[in-house]
Amino acid sequence: MTEPAELKLPKKSRKYRHIISNIFLVASLVILVLAATFVVLGKTNDIYVFGYKPFIITTGSMETDYMTYSMAVIKKGGYDETKVGDVIAFKAPALGGKLAMHRIVGISDKGFITKGDHNKIIDVGIVTRGDYVGRAVWHTNLTAYYMQNLEQPGGIWRMVVAPLVALVLIILAVWMLRRWDVHAKEKAFAISIFVLVTSIFALLFYMYWSNERTDYINEKLGEAVKQFKSSPEVEHTVNGNKVLGTIKIAKIDIEYPIIRYTSDHSLDDAITLYAGPDLNQPGNVVLAGHHGWGNLFFTRNDKLVKGDIVDVTDNQGKTLHYTVDDYYEVKPTDRSVLNQNTDGKYRLTLISCSQHAKMRYIVRAIVED
Repeated sequence: MTEPAELKLPKKSRKYRHIISNIFLVASLVILVLAATFVVLGKTNDIYVFGYKPFIITTGSMETDYMTYSMAVIKKGGYDETKVGDVIAFKAPALGGKLAMHRIVGISDKGFITKGDHNKIIDVGIVTRGDYVGRAVWHTNLTAYYMQNLEQPGGIWRMVVAPLVALVLIILAVWMLRRWDVHAKEKAFAISIFVLVTSIFALLFYMYWSNERTDYINEKLGEAVKQFKSSPEVEHTVNGNKVLGTIKIAKIDIEYPIIRYTSDHSLDDAITLYAGPDLNQPGNVVLAGHHGWGNLFFTRNDKLVKGDIVDVTDNQGKTLHYTVDDYYEVKPTDRSVLNQNTDGKYRLTLISCSQHAKMRYIVRAIVED
């Protein structure tokens, strides 16, 4: 009777295979248990593991260092060692005793004076010894990126379903190949074909999702533009952000509402007034927008050339026609594009990312006399 292919392996090889399989299984279970533990601990105030607990930030008060949905690890205690500049967790009376996490900006005899990095004013009240919980010792924004993508159109499919399907396919392929009685070269060829086909499907899925997301955002913001144009004197909002005006670039077929830049999250909602005066005022009006997929936001700004027209309408219904007169790339640290010395002229600067966010693509335009 012919033995199965797996049994033909030397005992030593089978032993190593079983060891590797067991390590993989244990590692998977450990990751699963840790994930479940972090979820449970993150929702409770008083449970710690060896004096540490995770904390999920649910607001944008600590941006940009601590993004919404980022995760921090809090070390319990240490009230007397805490100093100005430390980020601490405390029971906030304004939140009904729930945990909040802000930075210490001052210390008084009664306790700590705190403030969110993104907030304009300090917190109401003092963090006393009784309210103090612990100090943030580590954080990551990876969870924030995951949750932000999860909330996008098709996010569940892209961030949950697709990875699980891919994992199941890989496990199934490995299981079948281990029991396939063929030579090593044939197995290697089969694995290559599997990887190729899986990669093609993944690429097609990503392209489909990106197009769906682009269409969804453009349709949603297109409605916001229509509402604004119908009654610019009335206050309109996009995801809670006041609409200041609109921008239209016929050359690349885009028209979006403009909101004020408050954090990097603003760039996900619309085109933002990043710096400079109010719209259509003398000076350098700086607008920032994402470089995304297809025809989303400022993705195709690199198609603009000298002489192209950019129309900006403010909330008074006034429209200025800016003419493109320059375009180039700068490093993210180059602040010269924000310069407000325009000799009283009306100038417009459009900023977007390029080269995988390593550079910034700049389009400059001016209202011609």
